[in-house]
Amino acid sequence: SKLSKGLLEYFASNLNLKVDKKSGILYGQKQGYNLLIRFPDLEYNAIITFNVSLDGEQPDEQTLTQYVNSNPDIDGCHIGEFRLSFVMEKGRSKKKSLEKLNSVLTSITNYLQVNNYENCCESCGEKVEIDPYIVGGIECNLCPTCYNEMMYQEKAKLNEEKENIVAGIVGALVGSVFGVIAIIVIGQLGYVASLSGVILAVCAIKGYELLGGKISNKGIILTSIVIIAMTYLGHRLETAIEFSQATGIPMLDFFKMINYSFFKEFPDECRTYYGNLAMLYLFVLFGAVPTIFNAIRSSKVDKMSYRIEQ
Repeated sequence: SKLSKGLLEYFASNLNLKVDKKSGILYGQKQGYNLLIRFPDLEYNAIITFNVSLDGEQPDEQTLTQYVNSNPDIDGCHIGEFRLSFVMEKGRSKKKSLEKLNSVLTSITNYLQVNNYENCCESCGEKVEIDPYIVGGIECNLCPTCYNEMMYQEKAKLNEEKENIVAGIVGALVGSVFGVIAIIVIGQLGYVASLSGVILAVCAIKGYELLGGKISNKGIILTSIVIIAMTYLGHRLETAIEFSQATGIPMLDFFKMINYSFFKEFPDECRTYYGNLAMLYLFVLFGAVPTIFNAIRSSKVDKMSYRIEQ
């Protein structure tokens, strides 16, 4: 969950639930049903998960769909074997979101009771003792046997995952090209091209993740080098195009002219050029730092597997 610790505690205390401090997942029971709540963003949107069976069988999709469609506060439900994940959009405020969440929980548990649903392990469907776990960053209610099996599979999966550095660099280069285009286009429109530095940084990092599979510390360093180089290239190109349009000198010729001798002859242009470049790098930093932080955090979360202490 991405809500702050204070907000998680606010919702948990008012719903008589507990908070897992590592993942930010709310867990506990409502009318005898085990449940897990994740807040996927910085708003108050919620994903509410139950693990239930109907006479030993998986939940009935048709009647569940009818129920969800009849409840305006529930925006959807994903059924995965014995796992039901209900989606609730935020209320207008923290207080309204709490009221809405309480109402939705009461409605869902009433529906489960009326239709004779029972708690079970969300993997095997057995009505045995279950506990809340985090497996690969995903919250689950499982029996110990299924948890051990899923842990074995998760470890095998992590061992198979490898970072493809070459593909990642290609992805960073391709992503940064979009940033270079943004620098040029925004600059030509007469706006401050510095804002496009955020676009370049984000696209480069996402490009590395997309083609590289994952991003390590080495990947972050290599992507940073790509970002620095492509930012300089984009700024130089935008400057060359701008001066070419003003002077009539071919753009490629002016691109080659941007050097120490040129700026020594035109000091005012030198100050403008490097001032704009510094601003561009500052905005690159604004885009890169949170994106890298989120990438590292997501990587750590994806690897988390443990039993939630009750």
